[in-house]
Amino acid sequence: MKKQLLSFIAIAGFTFAGFTQCIIDPNFTDSAFAIQPDTNVNFKCATAGQIYNDTMQFKLPSKVGDLEPDHIAAAAPIDSVKFVGANGLPTGFAAITDNPRNTWPGGANGCALITGQNSTVGTYNITIDVIAYIPGVPPEGRSFGGYKIDVMTTCPVVSVNEIKATSFSLSQNRPNPFSFNSAIEFKSQNSAVYELTISNLLGEVVNSRTIFATSGVNIVNISSEDLPTGIYTYSLSNGSEVATKRMIVAGK
Repeated sequence: MKKQLLSFIAIAGFTFAGFTQCIIDPNFTDSAFAIQPDTNVNFKCATAGQIYNDTMQFKLPSKVGDLEPDHIAAAAPIDSVKFVGANGLPTGFAAITDNPRNTWPGGANGCALITGQNSTVGTYNITIDVIAYIPGVPPEGRSFGGYKIDVMTTCPVVSVNEIKATSFSLSQNRPNPFSFNSAIEFKSQNSAVYELTISNLLGEVVNSRTIFATSGVNIVNISSEDLPTGIYTYSLSNGSEVATKRMIVAGK
């Protein structure tokens, strides 16, 4: 039970005493749960030999149904999530959160500061071990991967909103946030075939479609019918280039 649920709440596990500066993204107010950065964007690159800092913000779901609306235990509340361990961080790195007790209640907001210094170039895959507590269900542990830190000699400066393609441009969906329908506009230099994918904050693709675009402005209409309240990323690709942005499905 709750594999998807536990995979989401695993990110709350970066727990060490001492980090108290936690400013939550105001967009989280409209979400039943949220993580920033998600596994699509991931942690920023670390420059070898230099001090590294990156912050993860999260809002835990308050009940099972926030993640799995059709689940038989959808109404069950999430009591708490306990951090067990963070494996794979580069040597010299630590994860410091705003909660020194290693546990967050369901529905809580929090932050984790990933900080340290390492000179060994490479990709470090991070696995988080947690235990989730839900009334009426035995405590269940899970290991969650998907996050990574690249230690590089020189890091490129790129974020989810700075990824740009040369053969097309992707605009922010409107309206955003939205409760029922929204439109994604993009401009293509030529008639071409594109793939549009929408992913949740676990990095799971929840919707994808093939678009036969014409030269100029193209509009794709999106419905929230199959999208629970939360933050998503949408990516547009022509096979050689990809552009990605975020969108928010507000309460319906």
